[in-house]
Amino acid sequence: MRIGILIFAGVHALEVGGALDVFYRAAQLAHQPAAYQFELIGLQQGPVRASNGMLFQPTCTIDAAPHDIDTLLLPGGMPLHEKAARQRLIHWLVQQTAAVRRLRSISSGTLLRALSMVEEDLGAQIASQTARELMIIPERPIRV
Repeated sequence: MRIGILIFAGVHALEVGGALDVFYRAAQLAHQPAAYQFELIGLQQGPVRASNGMLFQPTCTIDAAPHDIDTLLLPGGMPLHEKAARQRLIHWLVQQTAAVRRLRSISSGTLLRALSMVEEDLGAQIASQTARELMIIPERPIRV
């Protein structure tokens, strides 16, 4: 199964590395070390600096990502400040919504997912589903 993880300048390294570790450990527990293949998908070629300074090397770019990605993960991180890059990424995410079996976000990666849904104008049903995924309703009021 091919897992794609989006990486971009300012991405949270823990959310990229943690996701890789979870799938690696799942494959070990299943005694299937080759169960998952990973793609670190960058906006462009070359190293990507995470918010903590760590460098990731993309295995492909959004322009050349494999077509057989089963699960696409959107980690959180600093927002893309460059408008053209942000629009290009959102356009790609809209295409991936129909192409991948699962599109999941980690932490603030949910914002990228929400932006792609607004761009695609998926309607109230999907938007409300995402809102329900994000919503935590406490049994009693939380006092700060």
